[in-house]
Amino acid sequence: MQPMCVQVTRCHLTLNNALNRTVVLNNFVSSNATAPAIDVPSKFCDSMASPTAVGGRRPDGRMRAHSNAIAQGRFNRSELQPVYPILLGSYVQQRMQRGERVAVVKIDTEGYEPLVLEALRPLWPLVDNYVVELQLHAWTLHKMDVEVVISRLRELVEVNGLSLITLPHPHWTEQGPSTRATTEMVDACKLPRRISPLPGLGWIPGCHTPHRIAQG
Repeated sequence: MQPMCVQVTRCHLTLNNALNRTVVLNNFVSSNATAPAIDVPSKFCDSMASPTAVGGRRPDGRMRAHSNAIAQGRFNRSELQPVYPILLGSYVQQRMQRGERVAVVKIDTEGYEPLVLEALRPLWPLVDNYVVELQLHAWTLHKMDVEVVISRLRELVEVNGLSLITLPHPHWTEQGPSTRATTEMVDACKLPRRISPLPGLGWIPGCHTPHRIAQG
């Protein structure tokens, strides 16, 4: 959402000769076309910004100093600028040619991923693969009910005939009791799961523990 992040992204794309085949949007994803604009910092880039923490949120859910300052009205308003919502599913769908499909959707939005998936609902039948980081402990920060989110994920998997492959974070067992409590709140093993579509190369779903698929 932050304009400085857009500039950094454009710079990276330019260095990799990819800008001419890429569209970079400075918006926040929403399923509500009338959602109000969000004022975001214009002079720095924090990759963990979200609509509920426009100045950044730590991986454990705590807001960064810039977000707290903005929320409490202590931030210089001249350093903020509005960013507007985008109905991303409709936006992409309107630009697709007949018969086209979306190869992959990657979502890494620090707890906002269920709302992004909902905004993409018009695209659900047209997407071949999803790569989603689930920040379970941050869902409540976005005022989302855990059971509702799990139901939505189940619907996405089952209705579209997807295979679910879980890749637990390798350091989950080392991050202390707060992380362990989070993994217990939602058990990936209770979600729909199927054999990996990549025998011999992929992962099979596990209870927060990755298992290699045996060769052959």
